[in-house]
Amino acid sequence: WIAALKDILSRYHLFPLLNLDQQPQLQARVYRFTSHRYFENFIMGCILMNTVILGLDICPAPSWSRHLGFFNYMFAIIFNIEALAKLFAIRRAYFGESWNCFDMMCVIATDLGILLESVSSVGWSTVLSAVRLF
Repeated sequence: WIAALKDILSRYHLFPLLNLDQQPQLQARVYRFTSHRYFENFIMGCILMNTVILGLDICPAPSWSRHLGFFNYMFAIIFNIEALAKLFAIRRAYFGESWNCFDMMCVIATDLGILLESVSSVGWSTVLSAVRLF
């Protein structure tokens, strides 16, 4: 059993930042903050709410749909802060975890959608929202 456990732990790091005492204090604090269960639960709640709000975007747009843009920007800011904080905390190890890579792709798709929407009249945000939804 011990040999199997050592073998598993040697293949995959369960925790991307093991030497917190050797890291700069700010980096260690950000790591503890982003890996805390309250932060992770908050982000999961934001993901669920964002999914519901993306599903509410229908055509023709009802009167309340103008508020959806505000929520889109709000969640974009939250997810950008989350990605940047995790990237700051665990550096290169951030891209070693598949969920973080997926999160980064979603953040990039959101940012591209907002950028393209602001410079173009074509409805790129709808296309990129569909990508984010799936």
